[in-house]
Amino acid sequence: MLIYILLLSIQVPANIVCLIIASYSVASGGRAGIPAGVYLLLAALYWAAVAALGIRCIVRSFHAFARQDSDACFKGMLTLKYGLIPFFLINFISITFLFLTAFVASRGTILFAFPVIAGLIAFGSLCTWLAMLPGAFYGVQTIRMACRMGRIGPKAALLHGILQFIFLLDVLDAVYLSLVTFRAARPVSLAVFGLYSAGFACGILFLLQIA
Repeated sequence: MLIYILLLSIQVPANIVCLIIASYSVASGGRAGIPAGVYLLLAALYWAAVAALGIRCIVRSFHAFARQDSDACFKGMLTLKYGLIPFFLINFISITFLFLTAFVASRGTILFAFPVIAGLIAFGSLCTWLAMLPGAFYGVQTIRMACRMGRIGPKAALLHGILQFIFLLDVLDAVYLSLVTFRAARPVSLAVFGLYSAGFACGILFLLQIA
């Protein structure tokens, strides 16, 4: 689980470095850096490892529920939900920075390639959503456990289950389950809630500045 989080957290910086090295290799005619083919091979191996670890986490979440191990389900949910916050943050900042850089460099003409840009954004969003699935399944097992323990009802369980698969709301739902439903890991959950609140406030101020 921790290796999965680590691999995803270094994904953007590692890919940027490898792309720069591969581009330098192409520009120099293959005399320096690493060949583009080697970069593609490393990228394929990296994503294969991420996928294998992600699937393993999902399978282990079902095993934890089968053992009726509420502690493993709860800790797995919080570890993956909170641990992947840096990944999603770095991912969002990097994509925004690259888009703004391309917009400025092209003097706005990149907007004429909107269909391509929209496709790339959709593909990136899908990949990012897939990365959150292991945490979402641990969340589902935690919700099932809470429902079995009588802490929440079926309707609330359904709502929580849906929220586990929605960007941003999934972490807030994990915070709620921690603070209200299970009343555990409160310091960490309060810190995450504070971080989210600060980020939301900064986003509102940024939008107001643009307007």
